[in-house]
Amino acid sequence: QTPPQSAASILPGCTPVRVLGQGSFGTVVLVRERATGALFAAKIMSKALLVEERQVANVVTERRVLREAGASSHPFVVKCYAGFQTPHAVVLVLEYLPGGDMYDLLKQHGCLEESQARFYIAEILAGLQELHRHRFVYRDLELENILIDQRGHIRLTDFGLSGKVSSSAWHDRTVFD
Repeated sequence: QTPPQSAASILPGCTPVRVLGQGSFGTVVLVRERATGALFAAKIMSKALLVEERQVANVVTERRVLREAGASSHPFVVKCYAGFQTPHAVVLVLEYLPGGDMYDLLKQHGCLEESQARFYIAEILAGLQELHRHRFVYRDLELENILIDQRGHIRLTDFGLSGKVSSSAWHDRTVFD
């Protein structure tokens, strides 16, 4: 799929390669940084749609999760290299994971063997533990939000529906959205 022309103007140091995915509020575009040749996934969201659909808080939450939990370069949480906005868009520059997502993996290969399922479940749990360590509750765990890197390891992504636990006290589990 051809990337939108806006990707080139939003990321002038990058060349759009192709569209990786289309969501309700924007597009994820594979871009190549001209100076280094490095590949990134640019999540470009329309501000007008975000405001119209009352999703601005979700984008703020996603950026907060990526800044706090993704900053530690945890092996099972997607890395965010930059987040910024233009007059018409909000952009998150994320690591590119060429293995696709868990949905595509299962569609292509069918059921997992028990040892494979244990492997992926252990990595998902480790990613969830990292989010919990930063007091985030991940409420959008689905096959499409489990990305796979070039070596077959997972990364959790799409944190817009996450919440922050207000207190570290074991008896207070109030979540702020």
